[in-house]
Formats: sequence, structure tokens, C-alpha cells
Amino acid sequence: MQAQTLAAVAACAAAALSLINVGYQAYLSNKNEARKWQRDKLPDIIRAFSGSNHKLNAMTFFQAEKWRTSRGEKEVALMAEYGTSRELLDGLEVTASSKVATAAQKVTSSITAGIDYLRFYVDTPEYDLSRERELYWEYAEASYAFLCASRKELGLGPLPPPPGLLRWRERGSRARPLPIPTSKDTEAKATESSS
Repeated sequence: MQAQTLAAVAACAAAALSLINVGYQAYLSNKNEARKWQRDKLPDIIRAFSGSNHKLNAMTFFQAEKWRTSRGEKEVALMAEYGTSRELLDGLEVTASSKVATAAQKVTSSITAGIDYLRFYVDTPEYDLSRERELYWEYAEASYAFLCASRKELGLGPLPPPPGLLRWRERGSRARPLPIPTSKDTEAKATESSS
């Protein structure tokens, strides 16, 4: 009787281990299939997202004169491309790692800041080309960070920064920011110290 009980327990344990093994193998197979799907789709999504943002960059920054002359047409074309970029961002948020998705969100945010600046300030006295340049270089930094994060996720090495971005970084590190006055008293002190 005891031998039969031991045999039954051993058979149940073997069946349980077999089920656990089958379940684990299915889990690993699904995970590998998902990774393969991600590896197949991710480069295309990254390339399309980057291309869409380069188009947005070309349509946004340093286009003040074109914006003033054909504002309606520019805005329609810009919003259409922006919609494409947002759809691709959604695809990245689903398929890419959180680092790549966050970097992509920063690219979209920097483009949005440039678009908003053009839309709201181009025809006002507050429009300033130097502010637009700052927004452009914020976009360039975000775009470079996105490409580096994407390449890392794909198992590729990092890209060297583009020469223009290196020059901008160098220029920015040499420039000392001016103090920002907080009141008339501090504004007067800032004026006295600068003269």
C-alpha cells in the first residue's frame, strides 16, 4: 500500500513538474516571439518618427517670413505632420523601452514648443529670433538623445554628436547668463554692476 501511495505521489509530482515546464516554455516562447516582433518593427517606427520630426523641424524653425505670408497653409500642413508624429510616438510608447519612449516624448515636446512659439508670437513684438534659436537647439539636443537611446536599444553603438550641435554646446558653455532682475531695486543693481 505504501509503495502504491509513493508511486501515486511521484506520478502527481511528475505531472505537476511537467505542467510547470510546459507553462514556462510557453512563457519563454511568447516572450521571445514578442522580442522578435519588437526587433522587426522598432527600427521602422524609429526611422519614421525621426523622419517626421525632421520634417516638422524644417517646417517650424526659422520659417517666420513664410509663416507670416501663408499662415493658414503652413498651419494646416504643420498640424497634419504633427498628427503623424504623434501617431508614431504612440507606436514607440507601445514597442520601445521606457528610455526610448521618454526620449521620444522630449523630442515631441521640443517640437511643440517651437510650433507654439511660431503660432503665438510670430506676429507680435515679443517675437525674438534668439529665443527661436534656443528652441531649435533644445529640439536638436532632444533629437540626438532620442537617436542615441534608440541605437542603444537596438544594440548599436552611440552616434557622435553632429558638428553643429557640438559648436552650439561649446558656444553655450562659454556664454555667461545675464542675471535676471526680480524687482526695480535689483534691476538697478544689475545695471550698475554691468556698467
